[in-house]
Amino acid sequence: YKRGSLSEDRIQKLNAIDFKWDLLESAWECKYLLLVELKKKNGRCRPKLSTSFGEWVHKQRVNYKRGSLSEDRIQKLNAIDFKWDLLESAWECKYLLLVELKKKNGRCRPKLSTSFGEWVHKQRVNYKRGSL
Repeated sequence: YKRGSLSEDRIQKLNAIDFKWDLLESAWECKYLLLVELKKKNGRCRPKLSTSFGEWVHKQRVNYKRGSLSEDRIQKLNAIDFKWDLLESAWECKYLLLVELKKKNGRCRPKLSTSFGEWVHKQRVNYKRGSL
């Protein structure tokens, strides 16, 4: 096919049965569709890293950071609100919780004995150190 050794008739016959010419691209599309379903079901794109699917998702982030992910794949992942930076995403999530706490209680002081309270305390410490 790539070398031009297949006749147009044979190419059309194979295309008619949805023949996959590029198996790597086909495998990526399959995993992407699984990710879309996960997002619909759970509201996020975070499978367990200990699975081959989780490793695939992690690899998308790594390839993105290295600049080796195609623009088409980036657009597809962006379309499902894929989080490229999990640390940044976690910070934003906790920030939104803090906004809600402020609206509800009028202040930003969760219980320090909770992981959320520890996060808020760490923001204050980092601010004082100039490393926020």
